[in-house]
Amino acid sequence: MEFNDLSFFLVAQGFVVLLNAIVIFGLWLNFLSSRNSYLVIACVAGTVEAIRLVPDVLLGVYPDSSILYLLSLLFRFSASLLLLVALIRIKGVVSNTSVGLISVLCVIFIASAIYQLMIAFPVTTLSWYLHASPILITTSLIVWRSWHTGKSASPSRIFLLMTSVSLLIIRSWQPALELGDLFFLVYYMEMLIFPMMLAALMLSEVEYAHLQVKSMLTDKTQSEEDLQFILDHTVDIILVADEVGLLQSWNQKAGEKFGYTSEQTIGKIHIDELFIGNYKNPEADDLTEIEAKMETLNGDAFNVLVRKKTVDHRNTLYDIFVIRDLSEQQRISEKQAELERQLDQLQKS
Repeated sequence: MEFNDLSFFLVAQGFVVLLNAIVIFGLWLNFLSSRNSYLVIACVAGTVEAIRLVPDVLLGVYPDSSILYLLSLLFRFSASLLLLVALIRIKGVVSNTSVGLISVLCVIFIASAIYQLMIAFPVTTLSWYLHASPILITTSLIVWRSWHTGKSASPSRIFLLMTSVSLLIIRSWQPALELGDLFFLVYYMEMLIFPMMLAALMLSEVEYAHLQVKSMLTDKTQSEEDLQFILDHTVDIILVADEVGLLQSWNQKAGEKFGYTSEQTIGKIHIDELFIGNYKNPEADDLTEIEAKMETLNGDAFNVLVRKKTVDHRNTLYDIFVIRDLSEQQRISEKQAELERQLDQLQKS
């Protein structure tokens, strides 16, 4: 290889190493936040693929070395096998069937390497294909696992499937090529496809995190709606005021009783404006019931029992008031007293 060609080769290889390093770093950051083991396996796969460049560079200086070629092939096979394991691990634990399949692939590769090292180096196109069969089979399984990474047509699944199919096509083409410009073009295409597949895994993890957040928000919204339903259909009046006393929330019962709309009260009315006189007892603890009087929009007064709790949430103070309207109980008591009085009169007459 000429000096200029070697310089170009080294610069190109350096760019591929940098690209792999960026993707591996991204996968590692995702692992630190999610702790999904398949991301670590994918990081190792990217590292092995980057190490493969060492014998490839040396092959530029010693093109006839079968040992260097076998090392390059070993790293390429190992990186592909690790990527396959990472894809399997996305769904959970590696099954016994998967372990058996991986073992068969390793045996085929070892047999192929021993044949090349001890008996004959590939010369014909057919022998090159036979020699590349472990990697081609592994890449085919990568395509298969890429298809089964999910059920929906998510961007990460499509990206992963497209890159894995592209890798299979490129690797199926390589054994038929003569050493020359086209061979090196296809070689660099293969080198660039692999980190793109790792990037697809990183995108998959980001999408999974997005779905988790979306699911949590949906659950939170549903919980808030359920809580609001309970609050709106309780017999008590519930008010929430901020640390300065402005109303921030109330339930449906409060609106029905006081006659205000939410637009008239939330953030506009001070809690003290709803009470008649001073309802605060500085000696009372939280949740202690306090008797007080409140007033509606029409000026009607009614007696209440008030329980208050002060909450500190993320350095923000607010008060929750649970108010029992005694006017209805008083009306019932008055009606009972009236009925008892009438009953006594009937008994006397």
